[in-house]
Amino acid sequence: MATFIALLLVALISYIVHLDAQSLRRLNAELYQQELKAQPASWGVLSFLILIVTVPIYLFFRFRFFRKAA
Repeated sequence: MATFIALLLVALISYIVHLDAQSLRRLNAELYQQELKAQPASWGVLSFLILIVTVPIYLFFRFRFFRKAA
């Protein structure tokens, strides 16, 4: 159950990033293209992948830390 909730939170954060990128694009499309350069959906997917990859790496190092501390 905790894993499902964590995955749901990651998806929610990614969706918020996507919505924020969409709102920035609507606000000023030319500036958005100059600065961010990617589609809003790309930012959402990228944030999802980064969180999915980063958390297991962190947990691996965390468990290794506690194993060496014991």
